[in-house]
Amino acid sequence: MAKTEEQSNSEAPPSILVMGGTTEGRIAAEICDGAARPFLYSTKEGDQAIQAAHATLLSGSLDAQAMTKLCRAQCVGLIVDAAHPFATMAHATIGQVAQQLGLTVIRLARPKQALPYPIHWVEHLEQVPVLLEKLKVESALSLAGVKSIAPLRPYWQGHKLWVRIMDRKTSWTTVETMRFPREQIVLYQEAHDDLAMFTKLKPGAIIVK
Repeated sequence: MAKTEEQSNSEAPPSILVMGGTTEGRIAAEICDGAARPFLYSTKEGDQAIQAAHATLLSGSLDAQAMTKLCRAQCVGLIVDAAHPFATMAHATIGQVAQQLGLTVIRLARPKQALPYPIHWVEHLEQVPVLLEKLKVESALSLAGVKSIAPLRPYWQGHKLWVRIMDRKTSWTTVETMRFPREQIVLYQEAHDDLAMFTKLKPGAIIVK
């Protein structure tokens, strides 16, 4: 007797959904691909290229309803949360969907390493403008990418801020939409000498993720 699609899906191992688009996303994709097991790799923008023979690439923002529908349709049993460290909405959505469907979540977070210079930790980029004002920092350099422009707006409207971005159409669209000064954009270049950039710009603070 031929098996129905529902029976086949119930007997298949649960799918893995990797919420990526970050350095951690690449790590997760490499591990999943090394296991030679099909998995879903989802990014918001869809502009992160990964080398994974067993991945199905998905792009577009997922709210709770869309993620729930995806997980049910693809029989997802595990979500790997490798989203951007400051993507609070994404992390909250993953937690909500996982609790609703009874899914396991693995969160890949960046460790807080001890560094040989003064550092101030924040949970969200929106906290940075207040901190910079408190520290009386007159100029800053953001290495947190184009997505840092919007939350840092209260700072750069009254102070000098450089932002390093990837040379992508979507990034330039954000720059134009936010009316951020183009002359204060620094393009990311692989193997670029960051020390030379710091020496040239002389920022009072460097924002990293």
